[in-house]
Amino acid sequence: MKSSLNTLQRHVLAGGGIWLGVQTGVEETSSLVLFASPTTNITSALPITECTAENVHAKIVSSDKAFGNRYHKIPRKTIDKIVECLRAAITELESFIEEKKNV
Repeated sequence: MKSSLNTLQRHVLAGGGIWLGVQTGVEETSSLVLFASPTTNITSALPITECTAENVHAKIVSSDKAFGNRYHKIPRKTIDKIVECLRAAITELESFIEEKKNV
């Protein structure tokens, strides 16, 4: 990937977004940078070739304006806690399945 992940993360953070990652495409030009609005937690994406702080900011502003009043705003800390619990549950489930395979 020509654009380093650190560079992409810096663009997202500088544009006011919450870094979520990269959805890899078949070619680099079809890969998407994923980020969320800190206000609405709505996920947005930009082609990796268009990921600049300015474009991230513009996408967030546009998304917040279009969808901001339609969604309940869940605090980011709550979402992070839910994700943490889900990961723990998945790990526990994987261990349970592995134990059953060995019986």
